[in-house]
Amino acid sequence: MSTAATAIGDWVTQLGARQPTPGGGAAAALAAATGAALGAMAARYTTGKRWADRSGQTEPLIALLDTLAAGFLDLADRDAKAYAALQASWKQNDLDPATKAQIEDDARAVPATILERCADSCESIATFVPNCNPMIVSDAKAAIHLLAGAARAAWHTLLINQPNTDMQSRAEAQLQRCSAAEQPLLPG
Repeated sequence: MSTAATAIGDWVTQLGARQPTPGGGAAAALAAATGAALGAMAARYTTGKRWADRSGQTEPLIALLDTLAAGFLDLADRDAKAYAALQASWKQNDLDPATKAQIEDDARAVPATILERCADSCESIATFVPNCNPMIVSDAKAAIHLLAGAARAAWHTLLINQPNTDMQSRAEAQLQRCSAAEQPLLPG
């Protein structure tokens, strides 16, 4: 069953079970989906007649975050499938090198994509925060924290899958983008 179609309580129970999937990458994707959805909610509370002067920014942000939230749920499923395939490949001694390489690439691609999309989301919401309805701005900021945390979790999933130097450098750049968006919100 897909992540989007699973009750959150059931999904959390599956995550905590002694089984390989869902795992860290899927959890990162679900955290990111939550952050994107929370950011979309904050943007929705900054629409209507009172906030009409901001609709040029809020309407596209809502559309972007809704799309990203749904995409993160898909990435949770893709991560579980990619890891299951990777784990199965460890037991198959007769895999040709090209197939094995593709399976390994797929396992790295999902957390790398989560990282990139988290960075995009963090920056979009951070740009919106100064214009956010002040009664809901804490939710926009919480969205950034959720997305930055999801990015850090995806980073560790990527690292365990041994990315090449170029992929690791790109991932580090995505983490820096998340940190830059989150930094003004941290104490001190």
